[in-house]
Amino acid sequence: MSVARYNNGDSSSVARCDVKKELSSEIFPEEALRYDTYNGVTVNVSKLEYDDVERFCDSLRNSVNVWKENGKRGLWIHIPTKNSAFVPHCVELGFEFQYAKNGLLVMTKWLPENQASRLPHGPTTQVGIGAVIIHPLTKKMLVVQEKTGPAAARGKLWKMPTGLVDPGEDIAQAAVREAAEETGLECTFDRIVCMRHSHGGIFGQSDMFFVCLLRLAPKYHELLGEGREIELVKQEEEIAAIDWMEMDRFGSQDLWTGSPLYTELNDAVVQAVDSMVAEKDGSSSGKEMDGSEGLCGGARPGDSQRGLIGKSLPVGFRPGEQMLYTSRL
Repeated sequence: MSVARYNNGDSSSVARCDVKKELSSEIFPEEALRYDTYNGVTVNVSKLEYDDVERFCDSLRNSVNVWKENGKRGLWIHIPTKNSAFVPHCVELGFEFQYAKNGLLVMTKWLPENQASRLPHGPTTQVGIGAVIIHPLTKKMLVVQEKTGPAAARGKLWKMPTGLVDPGEDIAQAAVREAAEETGLECTFDRIVCMRHSHGGIFGQSDMFFVCLLRLAPKYHELLGEGREIELVKQEEEIAAIDWMEMDRFGSQDLWTGSPLYTELNDAVVQAVDSMVAEKDGSSSGKEMDGSEGLCGGARPGDSQRGLIGKSLPVGFRPGEQMLYTSRL
């Protein structure tokens, strides 16, 4: 291996893999490794008991040779920020950048020399949600104006509350959370109305956007029954204005009427809301997830509706539960 240098900001601090040094036969310890069912190996650098660069170089080279002999195919190395001095030496051994997130870089290497790499790409799609919330009495739609972002750049555009799904978060949970953060309202997830799939983001990523119909918590119905109004609390950091708007007025904004895509999307919202209004209030169609009303509270399975309802169900063959969204069209 040729001499490699990594400058961490201090010109006197240079890490080296010295080719003149007699190499050891050390390989990575098993506690730092994870094997998968695709004949792959993942190295978790944070579980190594040392930070020495030369020792890492030797262990990496020796381990790669062993894995080749044992017929392994894909290699993954998870490198935390504090071990970033290891990165150039992984590059020298043919590892490629796969993806990075706060505090972690993932690098990969495909071992079979006579086959094209079968390793998956890094994360390529972000997932967002839009929350449709309807006033129980006026049937108006809750809308916001943003302070920054694409919608704000369009002028005084009214839009539904939106946001990105956090890692490990279900679409239903994200919709309920974003509604609470941007408007101060407590809601339950009713259904997915439609989904938009786009490509060519600023970093080359794709985007999936789920329009979710939410139901206001029962306490707001009680307030209205007492002659009081629902209080809206806008998120000061992001939201410039918040209001209730007639759905026809919302859909007739210039930006929407000039777009076949959003004309169709808004029509789907109107149809779903009409369907919800025509239904009688039902019990939860899935497991209750966030209180007595349940995150997935809403329409009964037998109700006539448009969209996908959510259920949290046990996997069965292994521990854990997952959300399943099923059509009632």
